[in-house]
Amino acid sequence: MVVGARTWMLDNPCLTARSNRLGRKPRRQPERVIFAGEHACSFEPDKRRTFVIGSGSATEGAILIESAGHELTGPLLSLRHHGIRSMLVEGGLTLLRSFIREQKIDLMTIYIRTDSHQAAAHAICTALPGISVQNLQFERFGEGILASGEQLFPA
Repeated sequence: MVVGARTWMLDNPCLTARSNRLGRKPRRQPERVIFAGEHACSFEPDKRRTFVIGSGSATEGAILIESAGHELTGPLLSLRHHGIRSMLVEGGLTLLRSFIREQKIDLMTIYIRTDSHQAAAHAICTALPGISVQNLQFERFGEGILASGEQLFPA
C-alpha cells in the first residue's frame, strides 16, 4: 500500500488489510511504501518491509530509496527490484497527480462526495487533469459517487 508524506503525517494510516473489510482473515499484510519527499518518516516497525522514498530520514529498519522531486520512474524501478509488482495507492492529490502525469495507473477507483455523476466527472477532470473520464463507470456509493475504470489515458 502506498501513501504520500502528507497523508502519512496527517492521517497516520495503518496500511493493512483488515478482516472486517475482506470478510476473512488476510492471507498476508501488504508492504508499506511511503513517498516521503524531504520529510522525516517514522513508524512502528513490524514484520512487514517498509519502503521510504525520498531524501529525508526514516525509522531504523526502513528500506530507504533515495529520490528527489515527484519523479516516479526511478523509485518504481527500485521497488520492482525489491519484488513489488503492484500497489494500491491511497494518496492525496500530489501523489495521484505524479502517477497520472507519468501514466503509471492501470486501474483507478476514486470516491467523490457529490450528488451526481456529472459533478463527479467534473471534479475528476478539474483535480486530475490527464484522466479520460469516458472510460470510467460511475455508481452511487454512500453519500457520494464511486468512479472506477481502466484505460484512463487518451490514446
